[in-house]
Amino acid sequence: MKKTITYLAIICSAFLFSSISYAQTSQWTALTSGTSNNLVGVDAISADTVFVAGQYGTILKTTNGGATWVTQTSGTSQQFYDIKFINSNVGFAVGDNGAVVKTINGGTNWTNVSLTSQSMRVVKFINSTTGFITGAGSTIFRTTDGGSTWTSISAGASNIYGVCFTSATKGYISCFDGTMRQTVDGGSTWTSLASIVSTQLNTIQFTNPTTGIVVGASGVIRKTINSGLNWSTVIMTTTPDFLANQIFLDANNGFVTGGNIANNTGIILSTTDGGSNWTTYLPGTSRLCNVDFPNANVGYSPGLNGTILKYTSNVGISKNATNKPKSITAYPNPTNNSITVDLAGYEFNGSAFFELFDISGKLIYEIKDVNTDKLVIQKNNLNTGIYFFKISDLQKLIGTGKIIIE
Repeated sequence: MKKTITYLAIICSAFLFSSISYAQTSQWTALTSGTSNNLVGVDAISADTVFVAGQYGTILKTTNGGATWVTQTSGTSQQFYDIKFINSNVGFAVGDNGAVVKTINGGTNWTNVSLTSQSMRVVKFINSTTGFITGAGSTIFRTTDGGSTWTSISAGASNIYGVCFTSATKGYISCFDGTMRQTVDGGSTWTSLASIVSTQLNTIQFTNPTTGIVVGASGVIRKTINSGLNWSTVIMTTTPDFLANQIFLDANNGFVTGGNIANNTGIILSTTDGGSNWTTYLPGTSRLCNVDFPNANVGYSPGLNGTILKYTSNVGISKNATNKPKSITAYPNPTNNSITVDLAGYEFNGSAFFELFDISGKLIYEIKDVNTDKLVIQKNNLNTGIYFFKISDLQKLIGTGKIIIE
């Protein structure tokens, strides 16, 4: 199979049948990371392949779902705060004192990227070419060529700890001093939003163009439903000292990780109603620093003292339980444009079938008679959120994957 076929991902009401099944059990379990270093950044490329980064230039990689972790040679002893991959090969890690490293071979080798001497906290790609690096100071670094070159932009803000884009042009940043800014021109210029708190803000995420959540120190969770013009306070049963990171799987289901600074204990909050109400889970670990989910069934959360937690659930795609489906790569992921599902190396019994589901399990799109190495799906009418797909032939489920639409 040599060709690439592009399909329009238009929601089709005719395809309302589904073989997805759901269950109610889920759990977080501690993995053996092999290090006592603090682990802060995480990128779960798939359910099996995950990178974490942290103290003393630590980068760890697993290809077996966290059963074992292999130390990568980053070439620096600086603290890393974030790590993100554009695809299975190209990734970046950022950290203290201007530490920015890049790999083009899936983490086997890392090379230095010289941008600044200031500490960098966030690396964020909104598609395969456009990405941002932020941190201390007021400078944002932007790339439009997949990280080959970077240009500096003044954001007029300091210590930028959160970045989120709802489209190719509109985005938001959250800052250490409790302020936020937005752009409507792809990050070239930034304007102030109202200051919503007087304490540190960390990550920000929008589940659609108008609805967003920001979390931070002192247990801060704020929610907007009007594109950041106003933010309401979310009341929780338990308020931890520090909320570090968040991920929303769709408009309703999300997780926040953090913990108590004084006692160095971890906390995980979960919501099923879009962040209005939260359930508290105390995992009995050190403070947690980040969280990422490659699909609705699996998640990873790194933390202090070498902590890595793994979330497992049988909620999501299941078919022919005796088959163990493979994780299929889709890139760029997240995306606000087209996304390519890589089927190279997979054997089909005749033609394959592609099915795309939303987080509730509803079948929203189907492609029959797939016979190509690369399946290109256009965003078109797909709303912001997380989608899951499966590839099957007449005899078996071949593989599954996740698509994030921003």
